[in-house]
Amino acid sequence: MAEKGFGVKEINLIGASGTPTIESPNNLNLNAVNVAISTNVSIGGTLSVTGNVSVGGTLTYEDVTNIDSVGVITARDHVVVGGGLSVVGISTLSDIVKIMSGLELQTNGTLDLLTSTSSSGIDIQSSSSVQIGQKGFPNQNYATFSSSGVDLYYSGSTKLATTNTGVTVTGTLAATAVTGDGSGLSNLPAATPTTSDIQVVYEITNQTSFSYFRFAGNGVDSSANNPDLFLERGKKYRFINNSGGSHPFQIQTTGGSAYSTGVTNNNASSGNIDFAIRWDAPSQLKYQCTNHGSMQGNIYMTGGVGRWTQQSIVTLQSGSSHEFTGIPSEANEILIVFDGLSFASASNEPEFLLGNSGGYATSGYIISASYEPGGSYTKRTTSIRFLGLGAANYVPTGRLHLWRPVHNNNWWAEGIAYPWATEGEYQHRVVGTANSNGALTKIKVQGSGGANFDNTGNGKIQLSYLRY
Repeated sequence: MAEKGFGVKEINLIGASGTPTIESPNNLNLNAVNVAISTNVSIGGTLSVTGNVSVGGTLTYEDVTNIDSVGVITARDHVVVGGGLSVVGISTLSDIVKIMSGLELQTNGTLDLLTSTSSSGIDIQSSSSVQIGQKGFPNQNYATFSSSGVDLYYSGSTKLATTNTGVTVTGTLAATAVTGDGSGLSNLPAATPTTSDIQVVYEITNQTSFSYFRFAGNGVDSSANNPDLFLERGKKYRFINNSGGSHPFQIQTTGGSAYSTGVTNNNASSGNIDFAIRWDAPSQLKYQCTNHGSMQGNIYMTGGVGRWTQQSIVTLQSGSSHEFTGIPSEANEILIVFDGLSFASASNEPEFLLGNSGGYATSGYIISASYEPGGSYTKRTTSIRFLGLGAANYVPTGRLHLWRPVHNNNWWAEGIAYPWATEGEYQHRVVGTANSNGALTKIKVQGSGGANFDNTGNGKIQLSYLRY
């Protein structure tokens, strides 16, 4: 029997109840130009599409392996990229993007990496280093970040680098302000005082190439070779070295070492050497060409006559003695005034030791200590020490005056003290001589035998010195 073909123009599946069903033991092929489904479609198995799929509304994927997007992709949860990610349009990712291989961000303009909240940050990590730079021509880094530090570049050269000790800057550092005391800075150029700071100016030249210095200026014979200079404490001098560039001009101590206190640009071969002379400057210095031994002369300090210099009043602290330091070696007179000295033991008495750069002298004293009334006295040979002030209720007030007629290490001493417990009934005196066994630069005040003070906040003491 011959097969007969037939055509069906329209099929309407309508049931009064239940779900109309089309079943086939094998595949069901719908071969048409368009298949239109006006309601929902549910596919329980695999959907295989060899052609195009056009979705007019929203397409929801529960499990997606590959996406090739020409337009906008909105991902509600994670996007995990195992290989490459190619996005031609705009992708909006509302959660985390993980890229298992490499990431290259390219832009023709500005690349902005933003976070949604102020508490969040952008975290870029690498096992070795993170580099920011320009790819292509020129191919160069702008910044490198690694565990060993951060490097910033300009035109391929490192300009700033962080290290384990600080920051290294290559080139000029320009700043509108710098804070801190600068105590740790080194190799800084010498400051150049303004002309208004200078009170006296000397021009330095040379005579017979490398034999003599000559000076032109206030009070100096400009034709004199290596003349003595007389400078005044409290003034600022400028020496302009125009001696030819091969004669460094250095201000030195009499021992031949560079004198740096108040001196700017010392030992300069040309230009300005400025000297702000302090009140405690020594009575004599020298100048020297550090290339030629014959070009030298003396500098004598004047000024400060009759001028007492006072150190700060010291409040004595329990458990310690007190040292006065910074006494200039040129001092002619020293005055120590004290009030309310009290020591850890009732047997301790006020004691003064003269000191030098090597320590405190414990010999060279010839001191007579006494008190009245009573006529008691004794000789002291190891310190300047009062007598009869070792009672527990004695908190003496008094002074110690030291002076020397010439600049040597021999000092005359005279002191007087009153114990407040007896309301001035007794007078305790010391008088005699003492040798500091070197230039006097410090004095120690303590109880006899090295005892400390014991009246915190109640005892006061002050030192002043005078130069002739």
